[in-house]
Amino acid sequence: MKLGSSDYINYYKDLEERYHLKLNSNYSNLVVPNDNFFEAFHGWFPIKEGFSSRILHQVLNDSGLLDKPELTLLDPFVGSGTTIVSALSLKRRGKHINAYGIECNPFLKFVAETKIKAMGSNKDDFQKFIQSVVKHTKHQTGKFHRVPKLSTFNNSKYFDREKLNQLAGLKLAIETIEGTKLQKDIAMLCLARIIESASYLRKDGRALRYMPNKNQIDVIEEFLKRVEMFGADIEKVGEKSNFGVVFMGDGRCPQGVLPNDIKFDLIFFSPPYPNNIDYTEVYKLENWFLDLINDDNSFRHQRLKSMRSHNSLRFPDLYYAEQDGYREIFDDIVNPILDAVPKNREELPRKRLIKGYFDDMLKTLTNNKNMLSKGGYLVYVVGNSLHGTGGEYLLIAADLIITRLAEIAGLKVESFNVARYLKRRKIYSQFLRESVVFLRKK
Repeated sequence: MKLGSSDYINYYKDLEERYHLKLNSNYSNLVVPNDNFFEAFHGWFPIKEGFSSRILHQVLNDSGLLDKPELTLLDPFVGSGTTIVSALSLKRRGKHINAYGIECNPFLKFVAETKIKAMGSNKDDFQKFIQSVVKHTKHQTGKFHRVPKLSTFNNSKYFDREKLNQLAGLKLAIETIEGTKLQKDIAMLCLARIIESASYLRKDGRALRYMPNKNQIDVIEEFLKRVEMFGADIEKVGEKSNFGVVFMGDGRCPQGVLPNDIKFDLIFFSPPYPNNIDYTEVYKLENWFLDLINDDNSFRHQRLKSMRSHNSLRFPDLYYAEQDGYREIFDDIVNPILDAVPKNREELPRKRLIKGYFDDMLKTLTNNKNMLSKGGYLVYVVGNSLHGTGGEYLLIAADLIITRLAEIAGLKVESFNVARYLKRRKIYSQFLRESVVFLRKK
């Protein structure tokens, strides 16, 4: 089935002609994270919405930055830290990389930061700490441990009480046993890695899905498997020649958290796609269990800090484009899509998503452009999304709209690479795809 011709589809076609798209097979397997599960550190807590650990090397090569003696890069939507870990792993004799990341989700920031710090840790000390943790946990068998207030943890349909109590016992032991902060953080990440496995839930697109027939794990055994895996990765690490750090903050406004006067040769990121995934909801088990979020108000506040790429709640009607003199041209860019939204009960929330998302992207592009050095590159990976059911479909070509907004923000389009084409609900379209777009500061 194909999408029928309409004004907004023709609008997309006009934009395509402007950017001279090319299918670039070099990126077809790099815009997905499948290989990350088996790579040191990247596999500690891989997220399926991420990209390959190998994509940074390709981007540096294609931008001509690979052989730059001193390279400073930023990922303002760092997620689980793929970009920074990849930068730390790059072997460039006589060359140095300073890699910075920003993340607004507390748990994902914890994941990225722990991976980075662990790349310089000591395996033997970590193993001794874990032995004490497990011993302490087994001695506490039969005792009741506190669990988070989140209703999901207190629903026996989602969590077996004994397994949940074992998870809580391990957490208490990690907090109690004497050890360094890094040892405790690595152990907590091992624990976080098995929370979903110890439940009857599964991360599935936009939310957690109940799986009543899901196979259950042995909590202690699975925890020790993660410890062994993490320890083996730590053992492989040699001396680090590169620098990496992650800040808690909003990637739309990097100036708010980064050191003053820093400029970047490359800003590389994959923003949340406009596909209704609420990452605060998807990673709520880990955030609540690790006490990174501990009440309903904090949970709602965290959701409000996220990109307007979902309709899980009503965001305030505040728009950067209206405040900073872009209103007229922003409306010209976005209105053809707003006008195409099917008139049904989803019309208003879908229009808010579209306008809010692209307003966030304009803010991201404008502020990050100001962080680039002269001639610096801004490169992003984004996928287009299909909304609607029953024949009332709307395709959001985020790659084209974001690139047009980038021009408005003052960036020059260097190349527009289609990485792969997608199929959604038996819909075929040249606009269903993931793309890698190279921009440069004029």
